[in-house]
Amino acid sequence: MQSFMDVLDRPTLSIFASIMWSLGLLVMFSIWRINRQLPGTKWWLMSFGLFVVGFLVSGPIFRALGWSGGYATAINNTAVVSAMLCLLAGSLQFRGMKALPRWCAVLPLVFFVFAFWWRDQPTWRYFVLYPTLIILLCAVAWVMLWRIEPHERLVHGMAAGFMLMMVPIFLGRLWQTLHLRDDALLMAHDYQKLVFLSVSVFAVGTSYSISLACYLRTHHGLLSLARQDVLTGLPNRRHFEDTLSQELARSQRTGTPFALCMIDLNRFKEVNDRYGHGVGDTLLIEVAQRLRQGIRQSDFAARLGGDEFVVLAHSISANDPSGAVLQRLREAVDGVLALAQCTLPVSISVGIAMWPTDGTDAEQLLHVADEQMYLDKQARRGACA
Repeated sequence: MQSFMDVLDRPTLSIFASIMWSLGLLVMFSIWRINRQLPGTKWWLMSFGLFVVGFLVSGPIFRALGWSGGYATAINNTAVVSAMLCLLAGSLQFRGMKALPRWCAVLPLVFFVFAFWWRDQPTWRYFVLYPTLIILLCAVAWVMLWRIEPHERLVHGMAAGFMLMMVPIFLGRLWQTLHLRDDALLMAHDYQKLVFLSVSVFAVGTSYSISLACYLRTHHGLLSLARQDVLTGLPNRRHFEDTLSQELARSQRTGTPFALCMIDLNRFKEVNDRYGHGVGDTLLIEVAQRLRQGIRQSDFAARLGGDEFVVLAHSISANDPSGAVLQRLREAVDGVLALAQCTLPVSISVGIAMWPTDGTDAEQLLHVADEQMYLDKQARRGACA
């Protein structure tokens, strides 16, 4: 009885691998069309296209045209190396790193010359091909795993896993090359069929994991937009309400006081009326940036809308807590903003409510902080009059 490996010959496996990579190419084309704004998708699409070319060349197509197996193999090897370089370039861009476009152009050309020169001596080609592929696979896996966020671990780990899955396969082929040292035995060995089956699984797994990574990036971006103020980049009202609920639950559990600070810009309407909404938006962005830099790392700042901001100051000391928070906020924001067309004075009115002194729930704290903010605004107007 024939074994499974005896039934499958190399041309059949080449066609099977081509079909798998063609399906992956279709998936990558869909990803590229839908997510053109995502960096790296163009390189990934090129990578899968080159893989398809490489495996089609390895099949009966070139034999039907009368080309020798050596020519087909040289082109296949070059296409596979080029595809791996494009896969690496796409992964680098997707993770926000610098891609390697020059290497993607130069290295395949050098490898093609080498592969063509040794086209009838696979042993020498494999001594270079498989170490190159192993290095590129490990590089892609490293890029996908480098400093990932917690929500990315599963998907990026899956992508890296499919890359690293091929490393022992290629190491086995390299070990076989070192021990056989016979071109005829090397090309006829059943291990070559295992390589083709493995790269077929690799095609499906890689396209699937990349599609999940793109979906996750887009989905997380949409969630961030839903919880982020578009103009200033600070958390928006919805994000603030969720954070305040969490802070109340934590303080009720631990007894640790915190301060809710309502902030309103003074004379903001006058700036909009005199200089236009463009200058007003610039002022809001500047105030948001000063708040980010002025609050502690453990504190939370958000924009509620218009010229209203809010800060949650965590773990406030019992010794004059409101005075210290108020001073820190004024020092961070008050000052001037120099623009090309004008110089604007920047000042804020602040109202502070302490938990649990001024309230034990969100509604009470917001009411007290809002009242204190308007009292502070009236006092500052009286001082300027």
